[in-house]
Amino acid sequence: MDKNLIKIFQKAVFCPESSLSENIFNAISIKEKRNNNIKIWVYSVTGIFSLLGFFVLIRQLVSDFYSSGFYDYLSLMFSNSKAVYFWKEIILSMIESLPMTNLILSLSLVFLFVLSLRYMARNIRTRHKLLIA
Repeated sequence: MDKNLIKIFQKAVFCPESSLSENIFNAISIKEKRNNNIKIWVYSVTGIFSLLGFFVLIRQLVSDFYSSGFYDYLSLMFSNSKAVYFWKEIILSMIESLPMTNLILSLSLVFLFVLSLRYMARNIRTRHKLLIA
């Protein structure tokens, strides 16, 4: 019986449907295009919101710089010739008067904007390659 099965399996030839692989490839490419479009929209919305948040934080950062006395220490350092003797204390006072929270937040929003712009450009390039293929 085993010899008969071996002969039957040797004679059998696997013939897949002619359009099956093409249908699978089309379904994969459609899903890739859809995922790529979703990524482009997510990165562009993230970039827009980070840019808007950056402009709001810049206004707050400028007002915090004026209210913190940073510019007073800076002008004291350059206007008074005897301030050279106390340069360490003046620099430490300048560092203490910096609005660090807003500064860190605004720099992180700039980083987020640049990162989302980079990923969006990469996905647009991939989308262009998918449209050509």
